[in-house]
Amino acid sequence: MTVSNSGPDSAADVQVSDLLPNGVTYSSHVAGGGTVYDISNGLWNVGVLAGGESAVLTISARIDRGAASLSPIINTAAIVASSLADPDPANNSASVAITASGTEPNIGVPDNNWVTLYCNDSIVVNVSANPIVTHIGYDMVSYEIDSNAPPGYVMMDSIIIEVAQDAGGPWYQVFRWGDTSPDPNTNLGAAGYASGSEPNAMSIPMTNPPFYGPTIRTGVAIDVDAVAPAGTYRFVRYTVPGADCSNSEVDALAPLPASGADLSVRKSVSNSNPLPGDAITYTVTLFNGGPVPADGIEVTDLLPAGLIYAGSALSQGSYDGGTGIWSVGSLSHGGAATLSIQAVVDSGASGWVIANTAALTGSSQPDPDPGDNAASVIVTVQIPPPPVASFTADQTTGAAPLTVTFTDTSTGSITAWSWDFGDGGTSAAQHPSYTYTVPGVYTVTLTVTGPGGSSTQTMTVTVL
Repeated sequence: MTVSNSGPDSAADVQVSDLLPNGVTYSSHVAGGGTVYDISNGLWNVGVLAGGESAVLTISARIDRGAASLSPIINTAAIVASSLADPDPANNSASVAITASGTEPNIGVPDNNWVTLYCNDSIVVNVSANPIVTHIGYDMVSYEIDSNAPPGYVMMDSIIIEVAQDAGGPWYQVFRWGDTSPDPNTNLGAAGYASGSEPNAMSIPMTNPPFYGPTIRTGVAIDVDAVAPAGTYRFVRYTVPGADCSNSEVDALAPLPASGADLSVRKSVSNSNPLPGDAITYTVTLFNGGPVPADGIEVTDLLPAGLIYAGSALSQGSYDGGTGIWSVGSLSHGGAATLSIQAVVDSGASGWVIANTAALTGSSQPDPDPGDNAASVIVTVQIPPPPVASFTADQTTGAAPLTVTFTDTSTGSITAWSWDFGDGGTSAAQHPSYTYTVPGVYTVTLTVTGPGGSSTQTMTVTVL
């Protein structure tokens, strides 16, 4: 307010009355020019005011909770004393009216217009016009304001926050500050903060964790459906618990829209119990659960030992069998991409248990649910039964020199053939030919070996 002397004479002992009305609570004041303001009676002692001079008084106050019912709230300042009579007393008083909003804390960003809750106070905020819809990640943010923290800190007052889908409840507690529980469903709890373990009891360093809002506002981000059923919540209730009893100034609350791209990886295999030498196919499916598109997507699936890369097929992007990197590219909300990797089970992998993993290794968007960014499947390679040795000969009797052609007819999984022709001659070929030069009776032995073991078959050859 400003009081002015239009002159021509100086006035002494000037006093102005400005007692704050019901509905507002005094916070501070600045009285200019050496003047003095007494909050207890509302008297502003201006003193001497020369002709042509003015004096200014600024009073800061807070709107009380429940003040909406008193609106309009009228504040009047009036000159009540002066050493000289005023020839024009019509302008010796002035009034202003304010209308207190009944919806504080406001819905949206902090606006420095807060509601004060005292011990055991409670207020319900109707957010039906912009309800809190649960999704992956934080669903809402609530702002308190307090400038009484030490430098570098913000202050959290004792508060309980509950949500309800209907005005009559049921109510679900989603945050409480003032006890010693860390509320892991919030940005404070996720960083390991609990009120009972903080410096200065309830002060939190501004830089850890990062807060929503300016420095003196504590934005508490809350994952509602981590502790309450998923759904749409239209009412938020703030309560200062009697057990804690510290006044809380609640500035604003707002729903937090879903963000990021929830990419999930799924994996399957065509045969989880193959034999050595079998061909198998891995199928990797990448799905974008949204809510936003993502690009720069990369999935890594490098075949482990025991498998030989044989090729790939994919719905989009490119796959490098040497590095295992699938460069997927972009994927819209709700979109999916697939990769098929063909492999052959190594002959020496009999009895192996082979784990193969596909994992998301790149994306332009943060993932609100990284728990499904990788998938693995297990392949247990069977130990095959031993092979069964068997062979035929185009002739088994004849005059020297006698050349015999042997044909392997063994069955099963075979990795090696070992022939002993009975006269010191040997061969590792599958279908050898051998010439006998000395008459005699010879025992021909074939031994076949595979992952499951070995087997032997014999035959007699007579050379005349």
